[in-house]
Amino acid sequence: MRGVGPRHADQVRQTLNSRQHFIKDRAGRTGMNGDTMHVEIEKPKINPVHFIAICGGIAINSFALSGDVWVSHGNTIDDIQRKQIELGYRVDDQQKTLQGAFDGMNSKIGQIVPLQFQQSRMIEQITENKTGIVEANKRMDRFGELVSGKLDTLVDRVGKISTQVKVLGSKIDANGKSDRTIFKTPIVRP
Repeated sequence: MRGVGPRHADQVRQTLNSRQHFIKDRAGRTGMNGDTMHVEIEKPKINPVHFIAICGGIAINSFALSGDVWVSHGNTIDDIQRKQIELGYRVDDQQKTLQGAFDGMNSKIGQIVPLQFQQSRMIEQITENKTGIVEANKRMDRFGELVSGKLDTLVDRVGKISTQVKVLGSKIDANGKSDRTIFKTPIVRP
């Protein structure tokens, strides 16, 4: 590991000692004893050939990069225009489909009013049928009362007839013979 031990401390001291020639005070003395110190840093010299080569490399790379950007930008613009045309066709197709659906809905909406009239008429007819059923029930009740009254009368008459038959039967038995009636029934032979 670096930074641990006496060997590392020696390396730091050697590095500081070798760099002390850059640090001088105002009197030109080397060292760190003054309050203020003037620091001078030695500037390396630039080789013009290297400088021109670096600038040329930067120019070539920027030209190549701008060419790539220009070509990709052109392709991107063409792609965008193609996509816009495709989307325009899709939008037109969707508009035609929606217009057809709206036309169908409008024709069906036009049928709603007659259907509502038919529905209201059916409700009125159902109401009329209900009142007709109520009236028919009343008539059936009156008919039932009439029939029951007639049946009561019929039962009374049948009872009276049976009483008269019993009375006549007892008269026949008392006399031994029955009285002849003036009505003669014809005998029909086949």
